[in-house]
Amino acid sequence: MPVQPGSTSLGYGGGIAETNWIRARLDECTYMSAVSVKILVASCERVELQTYVRQLRNSGFSSVHVASSLQDVKAETVKKNFSLIFIDERCGKDDVAVFDLVSGLRALQQYTRYVILTSDPTIEKFYLGAISGVFDYLSVTSSLHLGHETSRIMSRNSLLLSRCWNPEKIGELGFFRTLGLTKREIEILIEYLRDFPRQNELSSRIEKSPPQLRKVFSNIYTKLSDSLAIDNPAQLACLLTIGTFYRTTSRFDA
Repeated sequence: MPVQPGSTSLGYGGGIAETNWIRARLDECTYMSAVSVKILVASCERVELQTYVRQLRNSGFSSVHVASSLQDVKAETVKKNFSLIFIDERCGKDDVAVFDLVSGLRALQQYTRYVILTSDPTIEKFYLGAISGVFDYLSVTSSLHLGHETSRIMSRNSLLLSRCWNPEKIGELGFFRTLGLTKREIEILIEYLRDFPRQNELSSRIEKSPPQLRKVFSNIYTKLSDSLAIDNPAQLACLLTIGTFYRTTSRFDA
């Protein structure tokens, strides 16, 4: 069970008490074995659901439960406490249903991490995920492996519990990687997000010439345009900023 913070009132700047509680939560997750991680996977696509379960069990996660609808997810969460819940957004009757579900479930299982699987990512849905409390938002591709994603999500380094603005958060999300961005491209976007510097300043920081930098951003726009129709700096800035609102826990909600 998650470490309980007791009667201490935690806010955005809770000092030593808050720091100690966060450290305890991180240490608990660090030493959490694959066997003890209880996972629920929801998908209305039977073949994909079978693939996800196989990936998880082959990665050592033995406590895997399944659901085929949002109603099944609700029923399962009433009976069990899950460490992690993957939900294919196609389980909902519309684009909003799955995010409404997560908002409601967080009141019941505040320490659970909710991850949405999407075959049709959009900026709008990425935003809905952030405000509803989704922990990560993954694009479904042929390379998606829920076993690997679970290991990453449950690792200590992935648990950024503070709600303060932090550009590093987008590097912890699987979302940008599942859209095809490389590790180096994401690192450059993190540096860009810090204060949206001019081209020459950013070139200096990442030690690339302006022509090299333009080539990098051209590749980034190509990948994001294919999936999200993003093709200009304003849209890119919006997407990156939304990403910084992920990785929260309801304990820090206002």
